[in-house]
Amino acid sequence: MKMCGTVLRRFRLSEKGTILSSTVNQYTFEVALEATKMQIARAVYEEFHVRPLRINVLRQKGKVKRYRIANGRSALSRKSQIKKAFVTLRDGDKIETV
Repeated sequence: MKMCGTVLRRFRLSEKGTILSSTVNQYTFEVALEATKMQIARAVYEEFHVRPLRINVLRQKGKVKRYRIANGRSALSRKSQIKKAFVTLRDGDKIETV
């Protein structure tokens, strides 16, 4: 599955995403941090040829993680932040996931 340009990063497969897609026809994508709802809607239409009914977006901040170094010392690192888009489709529309 090829993602459209720089807006849609990847399709997110998770247990929650599978339940949402089967019950309320809602699909989850990881998108670019600077992407707007209109850009996401356009990218979904270009990639899958379906018109989104609604798009909800959330930003997930990167967590700070501590890892251990030799001799009892530790260091900190930060995970990168991501932006998720929940795309709701009309009844009858569907995105094929492989």
